[in-house]
Amino acid sequence: MKGIDLNSPIQYKHSSMRYFEEGEHHVNRVCDLDVLLLVFDGLLRFSEDGIEYEIGPGEYHIQKHGSRQLGTYASDMPKYLYIHFLGQWADTGSFLPFRGT
Repeated sequence: MKGIDLNSPIQYKHSSMRYFEEGEHHVNRVCDLDVLLLVFDGLLRFSEDGIEYEIGPGEYHIQKHGSRQLGTYASDMPKYLYIHFLGQWADTGSFLPFRGT
């Protein structure tokens, strides 16, 4: 499993809380930044490079820069914090996995 290298600098860009309305979908995009999603309530649904994800309360997910993200299915009114940043990805050594609790 890959994740963010904890021994390399992380460049913070911006962050905010997000609240979806009933029936709202994740945006369709290719983001040039990494995005940490921390879900507090509801269920966030999206695909990333063709892999479907559902992120629920108490879970986090890091969207990798350059990946294709689609909101094919409506989410269940998630409330979450997103943090846009640039980090180094690694699959060995000390890293934060791209998904967890």
